[in-house]
Amino acid sequence: MIETGTNSPQSFKPFAFLDDMYNWSTAEFGYPMEFHLFDDRLAEALDLSWLREQVCPHLVSDDELEKIVESGVLKSCATQGGSPGFLLYTPEQIKTYEELRALQRY
Repeated sequence: MIETGTNSPQSFKPFAFLDDMYNWSTAEFGYPMEFHLFDDRLAEALDLSWLREQVCPHLVSDDELEKIVESGVLKSCATQGGSPGFLLYTPEQIKTYEELRALQRY
């Protein structure tokens, strides 16, 4: 795995660590580490039932989720079946949306 080379929290440099992660994964696998957080090619597998499992009921209720999806606030992609598919990052977008609503900023 990756060694940070730090002896204390004050000497930790996050960007150097990210560079090390990039260099390590490129050397180990031949390509850099990828997370596909915003990759719409995953939308077919990340449908409404997946999104519901990720955010209901701890972030929003089923009814609230339906309203958010229908409002068009979230990016969605049409799947082959015609239903919306989502990004891997969509649960975080819902969390941010709810935080902004709680602050009455959206």
